[in-house]
Amino acid sequence: MWYRSSGFTLVEMILVIVVMGILATATTSYLGLGARMYAESSDRDKLLSQSRFAVERMVRELRNVVPNSVRVDTSGNCIEFMPLLNAGRYVSIPVTPATAAVVQIFSHLPAAEWNVQANDYLTIYPTEPAHIYNPALGRTVRLTGATNTNPIQFTFPSTSFPVSSPSNRLYVFRSPVSYCVQGNQLFRYGNYVLQASQPAPGSDLANGVLMAEGLNNPGSIPYFVFDQAVLSRNSVVHLFLSFGSGFNDDLFFNQEVHIPNVP
Repeated sequence: MWYRSSGFTLVEMILVIVVMGILATATTSYLGLGARMYAESSDRDKLLSQSRFAVERMVRELRNVVPNSVRVDTSGNCIEFMPLLNAGRYVSIPVTPATAAVVQIFSHLPAAEWNVQANDYLTIYPTEPAHIYNPALGRTVRLTGATNTNPIQFTFPSTSFPVSSPSNRLYVFRSPVSYCVQGNQLFRYGNYVLQASQPAPGSDLANGVLMAEGLNNPGSIPYFVFDQAVLSRNSVVHLFLSFGSGFNDDLFFNQEVHIPNVP
């Protein structure tokens, strides 16, 4: 009696192994592609979020600075400016050779809006950064007291200003702010004292707050450029920020910020 074989041949087994290998390879490639696309998308979203945050933060701060307070170091890696606390018009000030220790403010704002206190700074007619960062030049004084009720007035050590503002403007500020790129990281520095020379990260600037990572400008492109005001326009800060990702997918920001320069 003859029985039919119910097994499979070696050729059939090899064919099954080959087909299963092809299917496994295709499935693995498909899943790997999907995983890579997800990783790239997540990395791009993270890069976009942090770069937008850093750029928007700088733009907002630069739009509210004391006129003529922006300065950029020679490397283009650091920018410093003075955030504006309050601004208004004074009734009168002591101009050389007169001296006084108080100034009264004329303001349409409610007195409560003048959030000024002792140790803040007052500057009158600053036409260059040195007038702000170097009080020895006489256009900036440190306040010893402030009355934020009508009539609004500020007190300071007896002084004499070298000039008066043509429009009787004055500006009040508290402390400078710097943004500096170190390596591929952007840091923000604040709450430090006035310095006649622009400070640099290290001994002059410490405890910076990390704002962004992955900056990778080519060596020929500075991160910050400042154009002085001319008759046809205000001064302009250029932000050139290139952000790189782990997948060679860079984002480049070329942002212009127009700075008020009427002292």
